[in-house]
Amino acid sequence: MTQTSTWEDIYAQGGQLNRYPYSDCVTFFMRRWARGVPDNFTALDVGCGSGIHADFFASNGAGVTAFDFSQSAVTAARSLFPNPAITYQTASFDSFDAGATQFDFVFDRLSTTHSSMDQVERFYQSLRPALATGAQLFWQGFHWDNSGRAFGTYDAEHQRWDNFTAGVFEHLGPTVFFKDADLARVFEGYRIDKKRILSDHDTDTNYTHSYWMLELTVL
Repeated sequence: MTQTSTWEDIYAQGGQLNRYPYSDCVTFFMRRWARGVPDNFTALDVGCGSGIHADFFASNGAGVTAFDFSQSAVTAARSLFPNPAITYQTASFDSFDAGATQFDFVFDRLSTTHSSMDQVERFYQSLRPALATGAQLFWQGFHWDNSGRAFGTYDAEHQRWDNFTAGVFEHLGPTVFFKDADLARVFEGYRIDKKRILSDHDTDTNYTHSYWMLELTVL
């Protein structure tokens, strides 16, 4: 099953339609623009899901482009968060077209990590011309040492895992787990300002759910 059909099914059934922004997102955004964003500030929400983060950015002064490859997600986002400062699009990581927009901020919370290594690299390298000099990026993707990787089957052609038999990824389709060297390749030409590994370890099951959190700048 492709990531498109997997997530379309999830959103069509009302799953993963979050109503509140994640704290990491709020902290990142407000740490930089607590006094408000500059005039004509533009943000890109990659894999927008319910639209909650797009709405948060728009409510704080940004003009937002938000896209998802799930039509059900985009339909739900337009209904849940019909903010006039948000332009919603249905597009994949490969088909997204920024047009003439130069984005000042890009937000990707565990979105492109649900694809394939070649797609992630291709997306962020092709996106660079659409980013203003000094643009800020917030990116999260799953870490190589995530326990869930052991429950999946490796697809060597695309460097991703799929067909998970248990764990948090069991019903989430293709997923990429990143090593440090992978990040250097994906974000070649970007400056990585901060790189963290966040980990949630269950002491009863010994299951560790870990992911990268990166803050980047376009040079």
